[in-house]
Amino acid sequence: MHAYSWFLYIGNTLKVVDSLYFTTGDYVQCHSKTTTARIVSIQRSTHTLTLDVPLACVAGDGVSLPFTGTLPDIGM
Repeated sequence: MHAYSWFLYIGNTLKVVDSLYFTTGDYVQCHSKTTTARIVSIQRSTHTLTLDVPLACVAGDGVSLPFTGTLPDIGM
């Protein structure tokens, strides 16, 4: 499960294409980075995640639950 960021992002809020993939308390990771942040709140109407620590993502970067390797395992 993943969503995509819309723009270059560095900070405690992250706007994604679809916030329904996530719940408060989930940890998320940008695909181009290995650091994670915990979601402290979600604004569903704007698809904006508020995080406990700043996270850096680049435009179009995938955003998902934490993973190891090059991309998330979709479980097939």
